[in-house]
Amino acid sequence: MSLSFEYNVAVSIMSVRSGPSRSSTSRLGGPTDERSLLLEKNPALESQTNYGTSKGTSSSRLEAREILIVRVICAGAIFLANLGFGIMPFMLPVEIRAKGYSLSWIGGLFLIQGVFRFIFELLQPRLISAIGTKRVFVVSMAGLGAAYFAFGFLQFTCSGTAFGIIGCFIRAAEAIFYAGLMNSGNTMICLATPDKAVSLLGMTDGLVQVGFALGPLIAGALYSVSGFTLAFVVPGLLLIFTAISAQFGLPKECNALGIPCFENVKRLLADLHFIAGVILILTISTAIGFLEAPMEIYFSKFNLGVMLEGVILFSGWMAGALTSPFTGWMLSKCKIEWVLLTAGPFLVAAFAFVFGILPDIVGPNLPLSLAFFFLLIMITSAAFVGGVGILLRQAESCGLASDIMTYTFISAVWLSLLYLGEGLGGLISTTILDCYNYEAVSIACIAIQLTLGTCALVVLFFASRGLPRRKDFIPKCHSDNETESGSSGNGGRAQQQQQQRSAPSVAPPRRPPQPKGESRSKQSRTRWVTQQSQMAIRGPVAMPKFGNKDTEEIGMFLRRYEMAGHAQK
Repeated sequence: MSLSFEYNVAVSIMSVRSGPSRSSTSRLGGPTDERSLLLEKNPALESQTNYGTSKGTSSSRLEAREILIVRVICAGAIFLANLGFGIMPFMLPVEIRAKGYSLSWIGGLFLIQGVFRFIFELLQPRLISAIGTKRVFVVSMAGLGAAYFAFGFLQFTCSGTAFGIIGCFIRAAEAIFYAGLMNSGNTMICLATPDKAVSLLGMTDGLVQVGFALGPLIAGALYSVSGFTLAFVVPGLLLIFTAISAQFGLPKECNALGIPCFENVKRLLADLHFIAGVILILTISTAIGFLEAPMEIYFSKFNLGVMLEGVILFSGWMAGALTSPFTGWMLSKCKIEWVLLTAGPFLVAAFAFVFGILPDIVGPNLPLSLAFFFLLIMITSAAFVGGVGILLRQAESCGLASDIMTYTFISAVWLSLLYLGEGLGGLISTTILDCYNYEAVSIACIAIQLTLGTCALVVLFFASRGLPRRKDFIPKCHSDNETESGSSGNGGRAQQQQQQRSAPSVAPPRRPPQPKGESRSKQSRTRWVTQQSQMAIRGPVAMPKFGNKDTEEIGMFLRRYEMAGHAQK
């Protein structure tokens, strides 16, 4: 075989640079031919090539009406879930103080819920892959409604021990169902329009804030009418009704969904930027716990009454609800996630000083307290939306495609950190408040924010001094099992990489066998004469561009070929 034939083969191989193969249509966790219809019908998740789809895969798209149904049902469920959740920090201290129970039960009930939500939120990728997104969503909604309904009847307990123990069991069940509802709801909203994932998560966080805002207001009105029970029975019944509507209104699903590649998850968990983002989100979450649990007790010193206190909490959480969508829109235009998240703990510490310590020095000041209460909520809301953008970006850089598995995993990490920090903040604040005063609570909040914020900055410093990540990094476990679903959401760049990775790998060309009986020097002279003749016929060789890892040896071979021709000239 002549060297010119080798050259022709090499150039032909180099021209094959795109076009997925049929063997690349499988995915981790099983074939993708039967997944949720939300995933199958998504326009952004369809392949850009014209080869046939796998068996059973739908090529149609979600209609505008179906997308609207998904958004309305998921948004309504998330709103109602957080409506009941916003009632809890307002009504729980009122009932406990009315019955003369220990205030430490407030922190204990918040901690129980935070720990269970943290654990079960991390299990959501496994549960959704085993049960299915729609089933998790519907069952979690119905179970959460039943938990809210049952919690309202704690009004009829006769001792603090009975109230606390039964309440812990109900709060644990509430945490399990709340984690499932939030994760599956966020996932389905993102799948409806995956190219707007960060903006939609910002809107979801806004719904959470609206629920928190309306919760105290509605609870104050219901409490003035019939007491503690009705404030929890109403959102519980509404959630059960919404679960029935979701069962018959949402698109059906065919099979379970996969989970992210374990190698990529390990790479993501070892990424220093991801670790810094986790620390900062946990720091902001503790501030949320400090704001939720003792806030009604803080404003009770102004003797405003339950109704006016509910209006204040409504206004504060409404300010956060308006901040979250605006922050999501701003992050889609400007990449300032790290600025928001790193500045968050230090701004929270500064505002907590003015909110909790300064009034004790200059005297109670309601307008000043209200202003900095609103600023605290707005800062935490903006920092949380920035945290979601950071986690999604780091997941993409570590090889997780922008699809349902990534949304589920990132949502699990983000929400579990929120729940854990929220529970710890509530326990610490109420325990200190039971022994000291709110000024001591503010000092503890400032110390936690400054300590954890400084730790996150140290991690970021070491991350910035490390080796930069290669932009063309291709994870090992995604080299041969990517699907067209990687082109969704923020994965426009990931789609091009997946199309390049889906090209069939080709072994480098072999050299011609050495004829027997010829010496090495004679073989070299023969090869050199052949190169001369080929260069005389063809002229200079136009070198193609190399970028694929599988073709580097071919490129080196062609470069040596050209250099030999120029040397002869």
